[in-house]
Amino acid sequence: MQNILFITIGTRDIKVDKDWLVEKFGEENVAPLYSTNPHNGQEFPLPRKLGAFLLEQGARFFKEHGGKIKLPIIAPCIQFLERNIPAAEQVDEVWLVSTNQSEGEDPRYWLNDTCHYADVIGKLLSAYRHSKTKQSFFSKIRHIKVTENVAYLDVMFEKFNKDLSNRKFQHLENAPRIWLLNQGGIDAINYGLMLNMLYRYSSKTTLLSVNEKTKSCTVLDFTKQFTLEQEKRRLAQAVERYDYAAIKSMDLSESIKMLAAYAEARLNFDFDAALDRLQQMTDVDFRKIQETEMLDLKKASENDASLTRELFWNAKIKFSQEAYVDFVQRFFRIVEQLAMEAATRFLDFPYNHNTWTNDFGGFINKPENQDLKIHLDNTKIYGGKKLDYLSMASVPVFNAILEFYEPGTHAFIKRIDPLRTLRNKGIGAHGWSPISRQHILDELKCNEQELEELMEEVAERLKVGDDPFERINQYFGNPL
Repeated sequence: MQNILFITIGTRDIKVDKDWLVEKFGEENVAPLYSTNPHNGQEFPLPRKLGAFLLEQGARFFKEHGGKIKLPIIAPCIQFLERNIPAAEQVDEVWLVSTNQSEGEDPRYWLNDTCHYADVIGKLLSAYRHSKTKQSFFSKIRHIKVTENVAYLDVMFEKFNKDLSNRKFQHLENAPRIWLLNQGGIDAINYGLMLNMLYRYSSKTTLLSVNEKTKSCTVLDFTKQFTLEQEKRRLAQAVERYDYAAIKSMDLSESIKMLAAYAEARLNFDFDAALDRLQQMTDVDFRKIQETEMLDLKKASENDASLTRELFWNAKIKFSQEAYVDFVQRFFRIVEQLAMEAATRFLDFPYNHNTWTNDFGGFINKPENQDLKIHLDNTKIYGGKKLDYLSMASVPVFNAILEFYEPGTHAFIKRIDPLRTLRNKGIGAHGWSPISRQHILDELKCNEQELEELMEEVAERLKVGDDPFERINQYFGNPL
């Protein structure tokens, strides 16, 4: 289906010359179809009665006299659609939205129900032929009848939310164009339907408005305004959550989406992909951003120290996202790096994990290092197990070295080391234990404030500098 049209039917959507009706059917039959306003003396039709009367006249009446039934709001809309829909297409489906309350309702409202008007309009649209092609212009005519609480916006919003979620409307998700003329109906129905269509179908929804003085139909810019505001709100929420993947699917410029893809790749430590995304940002206004981020990306991946600083900001983001398994995974690596860097400063050989046994074996057996060797030989870990410092380099080995040379750093590593243990128990490593915010606080034996202070101390020891993701987020300030 190419074109779907929704029309809300109101009391002014049908106009018939009363004098003609009287001449054809007699005063006694026509008079009950009208009422008089006691305040200004003006006469107006009763939609339920007039609509039912017209329907009672049968198919022959509509064939011979259908032209006498005027559609003052809908007719300009039809003319507009003829001009703006390709000649090879038609309006595949029309949904007429009317009211049909129970007879127990106040007669003032019940008599103004538009259900019969909708049926009359349906007959006229079914018989309508395109003014140029002479082919049928409206294919399927369907009805939505609102039966209660028609004046309450909250109820109408919920009703249309449920209606449009129904299976019979699922095909609208794939319709390229959905037109909405919501001018004639009750305000609550008009707005309840419109808001749901904008939320659900976004920019595919085209709002139409008819100027009843000039009898012309135009497209309102409200869909674009509404969609842009929604995208701004979605973008702000995504940026606040560092949810760069969500930004890539938004209705934004390609450069903004590439910026989000860059940030996502960087957050995943995929620096090659991050650089590729930056290079795809072709917008001239992004040249400075492109240059800044390329230089910073290169700096972030220079060596282990710079990668650890990058990892710190990465871990903080995972914590803010409540991705605690990912957080402890990253923090495990930070603890390992901090311990390694601090401890290897006291060694007389360059650290290499693969040659550790030979390198450290030679170091520890030197006469000047015998006190360290005695200390390491007497160090016990994991409930009394002897420290095996030759077979491989590990955090316990590094921290035992620090205990000998630099007790203050040893105490700090020991304080944050429980997160390494927590990681080993969780699904990110060797176990099945849950990891939550409270588990982290319990393992570290601290409260929220103390955890924040601990993270600040880690940042100081790593000399992390400014948060690169905070800088990146500033670029999304006004992208639409």
